[in-house]
Amino acid sequence: MFSRASTIVMTGPTPPRTTSAVAGLWSWLGLVLLCGFLLTKVDFNTEGTGWVLLPLIAVCVVVTIAKRLGNGEHIGASRTFIATLLFTCYFIFRLLSDSDEGSDLTGFTIGYSNGVVIALFLGMGCRILVDGAVVAGRSSFRWMCCMCFLAIELQQLAAIASGAVEQGLADRQLFVVTNDSYQKSGFLLSVMAVVVAVVVVQTRPDAQNLVGRLQRLVHASLAALYFSSSAILAQFLGSNAGPAFIGPLGVVCIGCLLVNVGAPVALTSHRDTESARRIRFRSVIGHAIAWSAAILAGLGTLFAVAVLFAWIDIGRLRIFEFGERALLGSSVTSRWDLLIDNYWIHQCHSPIFGHMYVDRLTTGAGTYVHSLLSLLPHLGVVGALLFAFLCVQATKQLRAVWRCGKNDATVARFLVLAALVLTWAVLFTAIGNFFTAVQMWFSFGLLVPPVEMRMAPSRLWGRPNRATTALHTTRFLDFRRL
Repeated sequence: MFSRASTIVMTGPTPPRTTSAVAGLWSWLGLVLLCGFLLTKVDFNTEGTGWVLLPLIAVCVVVTIAKRLGNGEHIGASRTFIATLLFTCYFIFRLLSDSDEGSDLTGFTIGYSNGVVIALFLGMGCRILVDGAVVAGRSSFRWMCCMCFLAIELQQLAAIASGAVEQGLADRQLFVVTNDSYQKSGFLLSVMAVVVAVVVVQTRPDAQNLVGRLQRLVHASLAALYFSSSAILAQFLGSNAGPAFIGPLGVVCIGCLLVNVGAPVALTSHRDTESARRIRFRSVIGHAIAWSAAILAGLGTLFAVAVLFAWIDIGRLRIFEFGERALLGSSVTSRWDLLIDNYWIHQCHSPIFGHMYVDRLTTGAGTYVHSLLSLLPHLGVVGALLFAFLCVQATKQLRAVWRCGKNDATVARFLVLAALVLTWAVLFTAIGNFFTAVQMWFSFGLLVPPVEMRMAPSRLWGRPNRATTALHTTRFLDFRRL
């Protein structure tokens, strides 16, 4: 069933890129439609209309898949396939066995604010679209498409804010609107921010001439404008989780954009290959973290100065509890109280297999722990171990991709971004979200997809030699062989 696909050392040639700009436009259209679908669940005027976009998104994904299959790529299962399948099956089993209401099953599987299954599938579809978009046409074409994509998303964010003001939903004294679904708004804007981060990093121009430098400046500036606008809109809609997630994500993305990966390194032996791989990863991720820390410190200083000189009135912001000057005050306090008061009660109910609705049976509906620790009482030790297995396999998948990297700057930045975003998504969920948080599961589907497309080694690199085959290998389930 499994075929052994060789992993290529970094001395290999640069893989051929798809030259058809028309094929890439289908992928870019799919990305615009996907973000449009997410925004219809945020916009007050189009909340119930987004589902009609899903068939159009599916068409764009199918066209992209067909084009990539025609270029010699295969569809196959990655390292996270088994782990994702096991966790999802157990999760659905617990939903079916523990609930008497059909809405519970649909809400946690295909619901757009807590649906684990739809988040995974949207993430995998987005990965296909992103990969199709970033290899189509010349570098300048991809950069222009990215700029148009960011401009469209910025216009849509502005339209949502202006629409809320025009409808009289904005408070005249406070920076907030009347929005009962503020948590959903924050979640979906966070998902969009993950999409934009991946697209921006993948389309960064690498030319070292003056035009390339100007392109990178515009690229990073427009990306920073998007992340700041998205975080501000999330706060305007009443979400604290949105800006708390989007802000650091945007800083990490800009940090990855600013990293100068460097030129390829000539490798002559197995030991040199391993040494260069370790040093290079630490160098890239270290520089990315350093840039991110510097940006964060600079933004923090500017914000402190703005507050000190009364340029910003934090008394109008919900994230500072409207004047109590306690960052995330009641949000953190309420989650901490739920953890202290209810966690052990929920955990003791069914410690091994868990119960998806243990809060209803014990302390009342909705009193569940807002943390990734909710895995234990709701899915038991079994579910927690399956999730840990998924995280381990995700790490191995990123590591395997790094090992077979072609010493390409874009690949290096993407993998560093993927590692940092996945870590941040899991950490953010552990701090204050239920384990079904869509931004985490969407990130898994996008960054470490269980099913992905890849070029067969024989097509991409020619016949693999014995040295590269013995160095590193990964399992790849090619569905065309079944």
